Amino acid sequence: MKSTFEKMGGTYTLEADGIYYPNLVSTDEEPHYGKYGMLRKTYLKEHRPAMYSLYMLEDRLVEHLNLVDDEAQERMDILVRQMMEKQAITEELKACDQMEWVRAVNNIRNAAEEIVLIRYYNVLFYLFFKTGMDDFKRQCLIKKIDDGESMRMKQIQDWCHCHQIPFKTQFTYRKDFSFRVNLWNLYSYCRFKIERQ
Repeated sequence: MKSTFEKMGGTYTLEADGIYYPNLVSTDEEPHYGKYGMLRKTYLKEHRPAMYSLYMLEDRLVEHLNLVDDEAQERMDILVRQMMEKQAITEELKACDQMEWVRAVNNIRNAAEEIVLIRYYNVLFYLFFKTGMDDFKRQCLIKKIDDGESMRMKQIQDWCHCHQIPFKTQFTYRKDFSFRVNLWNLYSYCRFKIERQ
């Protein structure tokens, strides 16, 4: 009689101690996530333990963390590139004065890190906080989110206006959503943009 494991295509290997051990192969992809993936993992463990457990049980945690890290890193690169263009930090400056170029790029990277990114389904909210001046406001917002307080697009916008925090929004197509869901979220986002004007 075959075990459930064998019926599902599993195999066993007889070891030297006379015991059959299942041949288990991890389907998990290799972890390559960095800072943002680790931050997401810590957030899930501390504030969303059920979601963390579900990712672990479905063997999708590393895939999720890799995806989050890649997306955050891509956003960081875009922000840094845009800020460098705006401040005219070019390769010519790098060739002329390397120390000035490094200082300018480090300042831009630090400023980009101060931009809080909130994702509401398909919509990315970029909130621009002033270092030192808006630290308390940023901590209050992060606490609201960490406590699981539900905030819709309109509520995020109202919070930013109330606390005088400049922000920018961007719609992104998400591969983990169906086409229909992406389309509906785009419709909601367009309505939100029209109502803002």
